Amino acid sequence: MSLIKFDSDPFVRASNPTYRKNIVLWCLSTDTKPEDRQMIAVRLAKGFTLVELMITLAVMAIIVAVGYPMYTTQVLKSHRVDAKSVLMQVALVQERYYVVNGDYGTAVELGAEYTNVINGVDRDGDGNGDYYTFVVDEDPDGIALTDDFTITATTAGAQTGDADCATFTIDQAGARAATGADTDNCW
Repeated sequence: MSLIKFDSDPFVRASNPTYRKNIVLWCLSTDTKPEDRQMIAVRLAKGFTLVELMITLAVMAIIVAVGYPMYTTQVLKSHRVDAKSVLMQVALVQERYYVVNGDYGTAVELGAEYTNVINGVDRDGDGNGDYYTFVVDEDPDGIALTDDFTITATTAGAQTGDADCATFTIDQAGARAATGADTDNCW
């Protein structure tokens, strides 16, 4: 059997799918010294070193340390979008109610239409959103002669960790407001 030249470059080995098979065949050939066969067999069965495993773990830890905060921030932002959507939908429900009744209504007066909007973000069935609680105030200024409303979404559950945008409000004029550490980027 002729001797096979083996390249020590790992990239060449990786690109040659028959490399390992050729080494095994070479080890089993009759013209290979027994001590060389044993050394090559041990090298093949060696596996990963502790240093290689530790480097892999360190790289994974860095990726997780950078990626997890970014992931949680994006999840909070997606819940904000849900809350803003509900506020806009409830404001439309209020306007429809106003056209029919000549006045804005409470959550109870808005009835099934309001409930259907809230149920769109209520996954646990408790009658309110999972990440925000919604409050409809039909007369926020306390003056009965003015027709106005304010709808407020306040963080709840896992969303309470969102200090940037703690509450969202919208009123009958479409004016939007938010409270929190970074209100400029809320709406």
